[in-house]
Amino acid sequence: MLVTIAFLGGGDAIATASSRPADTARPATFAAKRTVLTVRNGKLRWTRVPGVSRYVVAVTVSRNVAYRVVRGVTFSPRRRPRRTVSFRVRADLRSAPWSKLVSITYRQMNGPLHRTGGGSGGGSPKAGSPSPPAPPTAPPAAGQSSPAPVTGKLKVGVMDLGNYNYAPFHSASLFSQLGITYTREDVDRGQDTGTCDGADYVCTALRNGITPLVLFEGYADSNMTTEIVSLAQKLDALAATYPILNKMHVIEFGNEVYWGTSGPAENATTYGRQYNAAHAALAAAGLGSWKLLAVGNGLGTCVNSYTSPAWINQVIAAQSAGAAGIDGWTVHPYGPMTTDVGCGAPGQGFGWPTVVDYHNIAVNGGSDAPWYITEVGQCLGGTGCNDPVPMGSATDMPQGAGSAPYYTQAADMRQYLTDAGGDARTGTAARYPWIAALIFYQAYDDSSGWFGLLSNGTNLNQPINYQRPAFAALEQWLAANGEG
Repeated sequence: MLVTIAFLGGGDAIATASSRPADTARPATFAAKRTVLTVRNGKLRWTRVPGVSRYVVAVTVSRNVAYRVVRGVTFSPRRRPRRTVSFRVRADLRSAPWSKLVSITYRQMNGPLHRTGGGSGGGSPKAGSPSPPAPPTAPPAAGQSSPAPVTGKLKVGVMDLGNYNYAPFHSASLFSQLGITYTREDVDRGQDTGTCDGADYVCTALRNGITPLVLFEGYADSNMTTEIVSLAQKLDALAATYPILNKMHVIEFGNEVYWGTSGPAENATTYGRQYNAAHAALAAAGLGSWKLLAVGNGLGTCVNSYTSPAWINQVIAAQSAGAAGIDGWTVHPYGPMTTDVGCGAPGQGFGWPTVVDYHNIAVNGGSDAPWYITEVGQCLGGTGCNDPVPMGSATDMPQGAGSAPYYTQAADMRQYLTDAGGDARTGTAARYPWIAALIFYQAYDDSSGWFGLLSNGTNLNQPINYQRPAFAALEQWLAANGEG
């Protein structure tokens, strides 16, 4: 494969993530090997993986990620005055695990000020400068995030834009004009995908300049491996015509499978085996570039008998390659913004803080794969809404455990976006940089409740396509911060 090289100045040659050569030799001990990265006096050093001579260094500056393929086990990055630069390294092998994250903060003139993460050593601070922080010695407490994988710039979208692209909504064309360039589309088993007929919502989105995250719901089908391979082949063909599809080169493998939304309900072990089989089928067909996203939000014994507080670890245990076999995780953190409700223990209920709880569980289980929030939102009422909300006022703050006023839906939108992607308007850094994408539920109200960012013309005395405050908050964030 060709390598695209960009010189960022000062001699750093960076290879893009999408096309890098890889060592073809796969050491027998690969599954158990993870490089240990350290930094001392501004120089990176890592442990060698037997049989591997080339390594990939991920360099992150202000959420922009670049990659360098190097030989050997050391790398001296160029200085970037007054910037904090984060690094990870892995063997240049397909699906090799990344090291722990380390960071270097550079002074304006002299050497690095300090580092964070799992490394050791560091620069020599001036008198009175902050001391280098000690590496963590225990797993993070609930609500505190584990070290983050590199995900690049946050991708932001709204669900089901292809579904509603008919009169009087024309959602794909309308949202595209308003600057929304990502969506999530349920393709069932992929029967219509690639036909570009009226039921091919993937093609509808692409024709309107919107990149879909594709949801496959054939996980419980007896022909699952054949169907997932067929879907990936169809997506490859679409990508040849619509290259923007490669911006979200993932397939979401199932939706809340413990409910049995497209077949018999599955527990974590059964689902994990299905995921493992699909992963192997794609690789065998030469389609391993399509990454599979695993359901990661099946936690909490209070949901039903198919769920378990050990869901994530049980899914990992079902993989032939262990934690390295998981390409990414999905989560639907509906509910309060400040507490996770239900089941009596952190990480077992629902609410925005569960994104941290679930991520920490995965990291402690050996998986630092990125997370994709494929559904989240706040409903304003309706028969399917578990938490009907009053109208409130424009000054309302993000919701607590018991309220989500109308304008607070907009404040919640800002918090989702800022936590996952930061906000240039306030100089706020992302709290959860391991979130790769954030897809909002949804474009218009439906029977599940009034979650819509735009009105469908029947609720709250608002005309069709009335833009609610939450949509304005989304537009303003995108204008200030852009998206991946």
